[in-house]
Amino acid sequence: MADSNITKRALASSLKTLMSQYPFAKISIGDICERCEMNRKSFYYHFRDKYDLVNWIFDREFVVGIRSKKYNSQWEIFNELCV
Repeated sequence: MADSNITKRALASSLKTLMSQYPFAKISIGDICERCEMNRKSFYYHFRDKYDLVNWIFDREFVVGIRSKKYNSQWEIFNELCV
């Protein structure tokens, strides 16, 4: 795995852990970086802001997961989302 993906995954993990404890609005870039022992430069090298990080998490964990499965209809996708 490329170093870039390792860093992005560490930042994502940090944000998800913090979100289990605090509201998203209260979490700062500094909090995310401190949690995974990185500096702010590393964060900003990969993401514009915390919303960009959330978009990356959504794309990697949700969109890629949906694309990797075979569905016979859009209803199957919808049903899986609702369950």
